[in-house]
Amino acid sequence: MYAVLGDDSPSAGQARLAPCSPTQNEWEDRVRSPLVVRFRMSATGQEFWFMVNHLYRSRAGKRHEQADGLNEWARKQSLPVIAVGDYNFDWSLPDGSSDHDEGFDLMVSDQVFAWVQPEELIKTQCSGHNSVLDFVFSAGAAQTWQASSEILFRDPDYCPDDHIQSDHRPVRATFSLAEMASSRALLLQRIAAIEEGLHQLKQAVEQLPP
Repeated sequence: MYAVLGDDSPSAGQARLAPCSPTQNEWEDRVRSPLVVRFRMSATGQEFWFMVNHLYRSRAGKRHEQADGLNEWARKQSLPVIAVGDYNFDWSLPDGSSDHDEGFDLMVSDQVFAWVQPEELIKTQCSGHNSVLDFVFSAGAAQTWQASSEILFRDPDYCPDDHIQSDHRPVRATFSLAEMASSRALLLQRIAAIEEGLHQLKQAVEQLPP
């Protein structure tokens, strides 16, 4: 664990990291803040939020508060949202629809978030829990985008983790905005046609006698 030291940084605009030793209570109480980035697609101008989360594992009540808070946050967003990460929702295998953590239901409440569910499910971590912990969710207009996901490295030999690889299997998700790009191109063509028509109309008006 590291702490950021500010005033005595080596130079302006830099921060120095120094190791610190948390107490047991600090480990238990720590919370991982969401990492949220606003992206803009250069081809279409489409903007969206991309969020990475890692919710509480040992404290179910706190995890449920986090899931409910994410749902409330997403309700207020005008931009599409893609949210990924380790949510610790324990979607049991082979069928977790009736056996999963309450946090999942709080997350997708009122269909604010939708799970981009892989076609084939396997456990996403190397622990003894036979469940899915890692999810890709979409909210807002992102739910209208064509999307798919896949849990990679399905071979049982992937586990356990070591110094080279994670103790979680990666999940790959693909979102297609091709239709949006074509709609934008069509709109630009129409704007160009309107501008040309206005230009011709202006020339005609200018030729009229005063």
